[in-house]
Amino acid sequence: MKTWKKLAIAVSILSACGAPTDNEDDPRDESVSISTDGKSDAFGYAEGSAQAVGILKVANQTILADFKSKVGITTQAAKGIVAARPLATLTALDAVPYVGKTTFAKLFAYAKAQGDVGGGTGATDGGVGGADGGTGVADPFDPATCSGAPMTIGEARAHFGQGSSRANLGFVHTLSRNRKCNVQTGCNDWVVTFNDYATSDVMYLATDATGINLMWDWGNNSTELECRIDGSCNTTNDVVLTDHCWQSHGEDHTKSTPDSNGNYVETDGFDRVMFASVACTPTTCAQKSANCGSIADECGGTLNCGSCTGSDSCGGGGTANVCGHYISLPCGGACGPNQVCCYEPIEGHDDCFDACG
Repeated sequence: MKTWKKLAIAVSILSACGAPTDNEDDPRDESVSISTDGKSDAFGYAEGSAQAVGILKVANQTILADFKSKVGITTQAAKGIVAARPLATLTALDAVPYVGKTTFAKLFAYAKAQGDVGGGTGATDGGVGGADGGTGVADPFDPATCSGAPMTIGEARAHFGQGSSRANLGFVHTLSRNRKCNVQTGCNDWVVTFNDYATSDVMYLATDATGINLMWDWGNNSTELECRIDGSCNTTNDVVLTDHCWQSHGEDHTKSTPDSNGNYVETDGFDRVMFASVACTPTTCAQKSANCGSIADECGGTLNCGSCTGSDSCGGGGTANVCGHYISLPCGGACGPNQVCCYEPIEGHDDCFDACG
């Protein structure tokens, strides 16, 4: 049986002019229960649960203005959260001044309204805990937990602040489990062996001169390129990157070779990051210097940039999605019978053709 101890948060006596209003949390009010094994239960929301993931997602991803207008928490709490980010645990969130039970409830309600958590209102009625890794309604080991269309370059760009070169998506959440099996009699139940957040490992987007990359920050100034935001993130090792999540599964799903008795072990696991989607702003034909044909809008759709007139054709001058035509020039007798000399823009010089395109 777990032995629980209280992490008391000191209570200050506030003057009447400085006391919070009825819908605010005292800067040093409620306590968080901490067990001896390091797990906690903050106001009924268990660390590592689907509810905790949703609450921390809102806390780490919401901009300051939206905390007040959309989430409904106080300005003091919002500023404290923003200053303390990134927040890896509910305990860290609760330690922020003016964050307490009321703020937690509003963060959870907003996360639930955005579809970021399952049902229930906390650990007592949200179905958390158990052998499935403690995520309640959603099975964290179901690959469909993170699914959707690949992140587009426009969706990636929307995560950046103006003039910035890095955009943090969130902490990496690692889950693993195994089960003992026999080729004749089947498998035992899964046993969760690890279900925790890395407190230093961060997945982030980074710009370079030609595009945007997905990067893994291992801490200690060690980073690794995961993939390029051009569709390649969704083509190797069962890796998925959408507008709201990233996960890698293929390398963590293994099956040992059966022994002489037919016994073997299956392992299953994910590295996953859940984050808030950001509204994607489509590019325009003018921004891409296109005046004909169709181009990708960088948000998963297409743009019709018009058509050409007269002797021009789309791409006819050698530039895609730009109206133009090859220019007929005198050849000075260099071309054979029934040929004409044309400027070939792709090659950058005159050449002989049956007709100028």
